[in-house]
Amino acid sequence: MASSITKHPPDNPTQWTFRFTSKRKADQGLPRQKSFYFPMHTFRKSDVQAIKKLYEQKYKRGEFDPWCEPITDLPAQKQASSSVISMANAIDLYMDQARRELTDHTADVHKYILKKMCSDFANPVISSLASDTKSLMDWVNASDAWNTRRSMKYYIERFLKWCNNQGYIDRVPELSAYSTKAERKDRSRDYITEAELQLLLDEVSAIKKKKMNITHSPTRRIEDSYNRISDLFTVMFYTGMRISEALHTRPAWIQDNYRFLQIGDLNRWNLPDSFTPKSQKEHDHPVVIPPEVQHIFRNRVKHCNGMYERLFGFRSTRWIQKQMKKACEKAFGKERSRNLSPHSLRHSCASYWLNERRIPVQEVQHLMRHSDIGTTMGYHHPSQESHYAAFNSGVMRVVK
Repeated sequence: MASSITKHPPDNPTQWTFRFTSKRKADQGLPRQKSFYFPMHTFRKSDVQAIKKLYEQKYKRGEFDPWCEPITDLPAQKQASSSVISMANAIDLYMDQARRELTDHTADVHKYILKKMCSDFANPVISSLASDTKSLMDWVNASDAWNTRRSMKYYIERFLKWCNNQGYIDRVPELSAYSTKAERKDRSRDYITEAELQLLLDEVSAIKKKKMNITHSPTRRIEDSYNRISDLFTVMFYTGMRISEALHTRPAWIQDNYRFLQIGDLNRWNLPDSFTPKSQKEHDHPVVIPPEVQHIFRNRVKHCNGMYERLFGFRSTRWIQKQMKKACEKAFGKERSRNLSPHSLRHSCASYWLNERRIPVQEVQHLMRHSDIGTTMGYHHPSQESHYAAFNSGVMRVVK
């Protein structure tokens, strides 16, 4: 059996024709085709397609025979098919119309963004997705690029307006793309502890093993790449370096037998590179290299060909962000990983030294290279365990 949807009459259509065609029925002496009509002022093509899909499934299960039974209760059927439609089905129906109005490139970008949103939200029912405005806002503003946030907002709003016109949702939620970093501060930046860092590194190792098993390229190169990622995350956690500073670290910055690190401007060595410190005042004095990562610096220097070669060998910050997001989703889940990024390791550094190691805040300020101690406290995320341990780990004395 075959089925199709056409306009009727073709010259001046006023209704949709939903037609079943079966050669077996014709052999039995019944009409070869059976048609059902839906008025256009009540039903859109997407509504008829949803009804078509439902009754095709009923026909395959033997619950409906179009030659013997009519399709009844049409308004109720329209409402039932619209309320439970999944986002993936809604995207397919929407793109059929959008490709007639948009250029090929714009339609491809539009479809990519909607499919990515469908994948991130695990293909929900379209009505439940539209009601969760906060999750939609967080997803739109997850990107650091303003143009990307604005484009995603436009594409999603257009898609939701179409869903509203089709009757899939009752209203179009109001979305906004944050234009400045100040407007994005309500998205709390998360941090990880030392134990959670080990979970993150374990997931990086698991991804490395999976890549080595399925790829056809030399495995030594893949193994070295993911080992450098693990070293990079560990160094950023204990030293609090920004991602740009960590990727531009050179052996020439290491001083006093791996005790101190001088994060400096590359212009002083006349190197053809684009890195410039965020604030030159932050880099006037060297900062300590914690004992936890001294062996990493020693091992990385051995693999460098010169004093001014990149210590970790990476150039793309976007690829590092992608790898961390992938590892965080496996280690901590999608919900928490939305607030985790390479810059979260800088927050984790301040919280680790203040909460777990009880280092004086002035020393952590110098390690983070902040001119104002208030900035350092903004990176500090206090915990109840550290607050309790501060008053119970030491010996209390009576003041006379």
